Amino acid sequence: MPPAITKVKLFVGGLAWECSKESLSEAFADYNPLDVYVPMNAEDETKSRGFGFVTVKTADEAARCVIEMNGKELDGRTIKVDLAANGKGGGGGGGSGGGGAGKFKKTGGNAVPLGGGRGGGGGARASSGNEDSMYGKKEEGGGGGDADDDADAAPKEERNFETSGLLTEETNTINGVVVVYSEPSEARKSKIQWRLYEFKGDEQTRILHVAKQSAYLIGKEAKVCEITLLHPSISKQHAVLQYRLRSDNSTGRTVTSISPYLMDLNSSNGTFINGEKIPKQRYVQLKEKDTIKFGCSSRDYVLLSDQSK
Repeated sequence: MPPAITKVKLFVGGLAWECSKESLSEAFADYNPLDVYVPMNAEDETKSRGFGFVTVKTADEAARCVIEMNGKELDGRTIKVDLAANGKGGGGGGGSGGGGAGKFKKTGGNAVPLGGGRGGGGGARASSGNEDSMYGKKEEGGGGGDADDDADAAPKEERNFETSGLLTEETNTINGVVVVYSEPSEARKSKIQWRLYEFKGDEQTRILHVAKQSAYLIGKEAKVCEITLLHPSISKQHAVLQYRLRSDNSTGRTVTSISPYLMDLNSSNGTFINGEKIPKQRYVQLKEKDTIKFGCSSRDYVLLSDQSK
């Protein structure tokens, strides 16, 4: 007897700006999608908004899709695949509002949806255990990284009594989320191919390519953050990596360069460069081989480029 059609909707994040409905449909063709939707930028309809939705027929197809496609590369970007907030998780119904995301495991080679979460089922995040779900694929060595071993013992995100940023809500809202950061006028794309090498202890777990945009928002809020970190001590919008055009007149002639900077966005547990906690809401220039840590995560990120020796 053929499986019943349940129309499970999947969220696909981390898409390149040039990604279209056609290219996303082609990438997910093996899962026989019923519908594919890629919202385009209102100001430039040739660019996507960085995310899309794929609807498949059954919970089993959705589970297989999450397991096989989450962390894959599409158009040069590592994509994140998860159940959409209103997707049907199968095996237990949704949380409040009628349908949270589901969670999957592999049993005997088959994808099996699990119940759970608040409200009698659903609600659990479909994740392969990666701390950084948007960049969940290892560049070398295969497979995604595991969550930090000390995640349970780490402090959760604390209350933050800094300025809320609500005054910018009407002009700086993306995907229904108020973004607390706006790029400065000197923002530029870097000509150097910068990369963040992630380490857990002495083991390199993956490489994040961070040179395709002028800025990368870092934090737990997957709808707006280009680098999504899931450690419990990390804030929703924790920090930003920003490339800035700078001028130097110290030699008597003006020399311009584009350099990477890091800013902590009033996070609860701080951002660290080479073991030193950086001040909040201030740009701190990054240099080659700097080591970055976010919150209480045990993972380190070393800044290198294609020219590093």
